[in-house]
Amino acid sequence: MKVVIGVVLVLAAIFGISPYFVGGKIESAAQSQLSSYQMPGYQYSLEVERGYRSSLLTYGFSLDPQIFAQTMTQDEIDEMAQMFEQFEFQVRVQHGPLLTQNGLGFGLADAYMYFDGEGVPNLEEAMDLVGVDYLFEASGRMGFSGDGRAEYNIPAMNFVNPETVSASSFAGMEGVAEFEKFGLYSKTSATSEGASFGLQEGSQVEIGKISLSSEMNFQEGMAWLAYGDSDLSLESVSVNADGKAGILEDLSFEVSVSPGDSQESTDIEYRMGLDFFEAEDLSLDDAEVAILYENISNLAMQRYMELAMKLPLGDEQAVEAALMQFAITELPDALQLSPAIELPIVAFSHEGRSFVASFRTSIDQQLLPDTVSFMRPDLLIPAVTADLSLDADESLVMDLLAWQAANSVDASFAEDSGFELTPEMRQTMIDQQATMSLGIAEAQGFVLRNDGRVKSNLHLVDRVLDINGTEMPLPF
Repeated sequence: MKVVIGVVLVLAAIFGISPYFVGGKIESAAQSQLSSYQMPGYQYSLEVERGYRSSLLTYGFSLDPQIFAQTMTQDEIDEMAQMFEQFEFQVRVQHGPLLTQNGLGFGLADAYMYFDGEGVPNLEEAMDLVGVDYLFEASGRMGFSGDGRAEYNIPAMNFVNPETVSASSFAGMEGVAEFEKFGLYSKTSATSEGASFGLQEGSQVEIGKISLSSEMNFQEGMAWLAYGDSDLSLESVSVNADGKAGILEDLSFEVSVSPGDSQESTDIEYRMGLDFFEAEDLSLDDAEVAILYENISNLAMQRYMELAMKLPLGDEQAVEAALMQFAITELPDALQLSPAIELPIVAFSHEGRSFVASFRTSIDQQLLPDTVSFMRPDLLIPAVTADLSLDADESLVMDLLAWQAANSVDASFAEDSGFELTPEMRQTMIDQQATMSLGIAEAQGFVLRNDGRVKSNLHLVDRVLDINGTEMPLPF
């Protein structure tokens, strides 16, 4: 009996003390997280009204407009100062173990956030115009193991512009976030039925279903670095303006961040694709482009983030000088990780004709000179490896060269009002320039033409450039 009473007393003590203890831990963790985002000219603040079972966290953001003093008038600075005097939103957190804020259950904490624009100049008026009472709402729960789930939503909005007699709307968005290890791992997804924007009378942009998703593993001790994937997809985008129309179908953007070849480096890949595009006389199918940065120095990225927080944004010359000095300082160590830049694919088709290309260049740190200088890039050539591949329909290549030639011809005669360029003369010049460009590239061996295809394969290694099977040693 004494044992049972003892257990009951222990449990009662835990239930009685833990809510206040958990509240203190939540407050200290929030303050610590916020401190990592402070930067000159910007100020983030956190005020906590902590009670026994719940706390109210008020996050604030303010901006010092003087950082733009080099590019703004004093009146503009004063206006911005009023706008960003203090931007706030609140999060109400209920401490465990017994939680009731988001439904009865057990866990470390329940959180609820509701942002209605209160206290932000002109925002409440703008919300009235689009017919919403709030801009963002979220609620969720964290369990004892550090795992949790939250749901969030952005309301639907509608706006009619009386000046342009146009209407815009947004269908709203709903999403779910799941997290583990106290937020070190997170997985999110959100969808919207789309949006419509009236630019002016008779002009409209329609966006179909929108989907967002991400899966991230945040690295302990590095709040700015997370490994994982994020993507955005738009079912369709159509534009009608000035009697012209264009449409995109199945447009997607993807970002992937993963560990590099060593613990000191990271790989980042950006990818964009679309199934179909059509506007005026141009149409594309199955277009895809990707760019991959390999073995980027984690230390250089961290130092860049620290530098970015201190840049005087209003002084363009000072920013350029700081970035140049950063590149000069970080280059020698960054190259020791054998970085690479790659375009794994650049592909599309037009009227049944295809274009496929890829490119990659990398640094072999074992072949670097003893001293790496930003001012002597030619000394890096022995350590550079590069590959380029191209395979395309010849008629499509000619169309691309003709498009480039048209821009060149039009630019050449744009300011020559004394010469009348007839359509026939313009087309002749375009055809001649496009044909000559491809002919020169073939004569010099940079491309091969065979059975209606244009191909090229270039390789650079050990200071020897291989152009479609013909080796050319570099003179430096």
